Amino acid sequence: MKDWLKNNFSYLLGFLIGLIWAIVTVYLFYMIAHFPQADFTAITALYATVSTTFGVVVNYHFGSSSGSAKKTEIIEAQSKIQ
Repeated sequence: MKDWLKNNFSYLLGFLIGLIWAIVTVYLFYMIAHFPQADFTAITALYATVSTTFGVVVNYHFGSSSGSAKKTEIIEAQSKIQ
């Protein structure tokens, strides 16, 4: 169990952040639809924070960090062949 959690912790964290982002998005649209006269400054600030964090997680898994990890694996594989 510890090995599985160790190998998949970043994916679980990414899923959790994505879930929080989805919940905050639905909540924001619900509040805007039902209370159009209210001030949503705090909610939109929270939404911006969670959206930015979600973007960082997606970029980590599919962006430069993922590419660097793959490059390292290729270099290690090539050095073992020689």
